[in-house]
Amino acid sequence: MIRKVNLAKIEGEGDFSCPKCGVKISPEDETENIYTIQESIIGEDDHLKELIIRCNKCNSTISVEGFDALFEEENQRIEISKELSDSIPGFRTCHDVMIDGQYLGKLVVEYAQKEDVKAFKRLRKLHVGDAFKCLITISERDTELKEEDILVMAKVLRRKFKGLKAKDTYVSEIREGSKKLLGKY
Repeated sequence: MIRKVNLAKIEGEGDFSCPKCGVKISPEDETENIYTIQESIIGEDDHLKELIIRCNKCNSTISVEGFDALFEEENQRIEISKELSDSIPGFRTCHDVMIDGQYLGKLVVEYAQKEDVKAFKRLRKLHVGDAFKCLITISERDTELKEEDILVMAKVLRRKFKGLKAKDTYVSEIREGSKKLLGKY
């Protein structure tokens, strides 16, 4: 029996309880201790439509839907341009990034090559062509970017670029002519 959970009907950030045993399931938990992803169903717009997971406590199968409603507000805040001319398809794509309608800076997404898959095989599961590193360089601005804005941006990037994990996004800021690393997200 497949149990259904619709994220659009849940308050909060997407956490929910297993319909059978009640264990808390969080989309931010990437450890697979609580649940295991069995299948990701991608819609025609290349966005996650449905996730089939297994609760590791009671072994029930859960169909998770309603991702569009959950991510709509975050997706509206962050705008990522189409690939810029200095992109190298399959290796690196370059984009402009905007937040709340204002230019933020440049985004470079790097994709795993055969040698990367080999080099990182003990650390993580990679496939050739998966995004595995994002570099965001924030242009000089009059106002500082809030930490919560950077976290939202990192979440949107993980949803948009298949393969990205937590801590794969490096954010730097240009201030008074020098570049400063703000952190990994």
